[in-house]
Amino acid sequence: MDARDLDALTSGYRFLRDVEHRLQIEDEEQTHTLPAPGPERLTLARGLGFGDEAAFDAALVAHTGAVRGIFEKFLHGSADRPLAARDAGFFDDPAAAEKELAELGRPDAAGHVSPRSRKLYARLEPLLLAGLRPLADPDGALRRLVRFVERYGIRGLLFETLVSNPRLLELLLRLFDSSRFLTEILLRRPQLLEETTRTGGLGRALDVAAHLEGLARREENLAVGDWTRVYRSAQILRIALRDILGFAGITELQREFTALAEACLIHTVRVLGIEESVTVIAMGKFGGGELSYGCDLDLIFMGDDPAPAAELIKAMTTQTGEGILYPVDARLRPEGESGVLATPMETYRQYFKGRAQLWEAQALTKARPVAGPGQGEFAAWARAAWGEFARREDALPGIRRMHERVERERAGANPLVAFKTGRGGLMELEFHTQALQMRHGIWETNTVRAIEALAGAGIIEGASEVAGEYLFLRRCEAAIRRMDNASVSVLPDEPAEQRRVGIRLGFDTRDAFLTRYRAARAAIHAWCAGIS
Repeated sequence: MDARDLDALTSGYRFLRDVEHRLQIEDEEQTHTLPAPGPERLTLARGLGFGDEAAFDAALVAHTGAVRGIFEKFLHGSADRPLAARDAGFFDDPAAAEKELAELGRPDAAGHVSPRSRKLYARLEPLLLAGLRPLADPDGALRRLVRFVERYGIRGLLFETLVSNPRLLELLLRLFDSSRFLTEILLRRPQLLEETTRTGGLGRALDVAAHLEGLARREENLAVGDWTRVYRSAQILRIALRDILGFAGITELQREFTALAEACLIHTVRVLGIEESVTVIAMGKFGGGELSYGCDLDLIFMGDDPAPAAELIKAMTTQTGEGILYPVDARLRPEGESGVLATPMETYRQYFKGRAQLWEAQALTKARPVAGPGQGEFAAWARAAWGEFARREDALPGIRRMHERVERERAGANPLVAFKTGRGGLMELEFHTQALQMRHGIWETNTVRAIEALAGAGIIEGASEVAGEYLFLRRCEAAIRRMDNASVSVLPDEPAEQRRVGIRLGFDTRDAFLTRYRAARAAIHAWCAGIS
């Protein structure tokens, strides 16, 4: 028995014994039956240190699946079964798919191909085909699975695990279908999948404090910068799996991505020893708690010396063997790219009294200090400066004109696909919401919460409906950006790709998806047009 199997059996045995003890301590009676979902099962989960039933269930499935796989490997002498005739007609390229499937049954890189492995693959392939059939891109998912199997190591061990745990196979296939980017994370570190599913991390969201604790543990013998990047990759995979499995809605997804980014930034500030040298202010989606896949971090800095800010940006953006931590955009500072990277508070005051433009004051709607000594001072000033611009009579018309120019110049040749800058897109709702916030003095960095606050103050109607349409477009954005972790703000032009986006969002057909998409855009535009 190799070390991997030994560890799996040891941890599985301890976990199951703990479950048994928790069950039997209740009435001091011998029992080995889990309670049904509900209050008793939640009590059991919490007694074992899990936040909820979903986290406990995920750990239970991971442990029992691993134990069953080892049982099958050593003790279950099932007869060899030949492969059935394959139904590969649902692939876009059936011939290529046949080759990929045949590749899975061949020896691995070390030349391992035992009768046991062949029997296991004969059992796995029907499950694999059934799992691929409903996916948005079965061809791409199969190609990525083959790469994962090649990188994993001994195929027989992986096949045993997947045959004994079809839910894990389903999870893998959905991940490979949803994202080339996540596939690359898993190819670099295949163990992340097991670590993520076995620790119960899929059932709960983590906040900034929890991430800072995880970063401080530094569980691998790596340089600090590389460890921070490894931690970030593992957490992005965990958050993405919660997204793919439907454990987290779009607003929770945004909160989780923002908390992870904030923790990585604060941790880097601490590692560099610049906590008292520069104040870091999150702007844009980062400031609003609305990060998703493929977002950079909009930052501005307050301080007497720009060197610490430059040091922080370098630490965040330097390419190592583990990639970069986060791309950073600091162009929202006074004077933009030509301005000094970090300036004192007095410089901000003078700039906004004389030279700042309306759009720069509008950008302060998202300003949220996250690190450094002057957070309270900056927050108080930003709100006051924002309020001064808000009292200008031309604030709402000026913001409307800015959006019209953005729509005119950036919607492109096909405005239908431009869900960010086109008519009824994300920016139209954000600009109008921010204009209303400025007019009525509603300070709130998050767009959805700002809409709710405006409705609560009796300023607008139809808040829940328009917020729902906005979040639908955010879901579209997340599904598109998840593929390559890239900042994409348009639907693909090709009908086949639009269909795939729709399937990943839960629609059966391209037409059903586009009908819903057009309705969301129309509703947002109508709501914004009704604001006076």
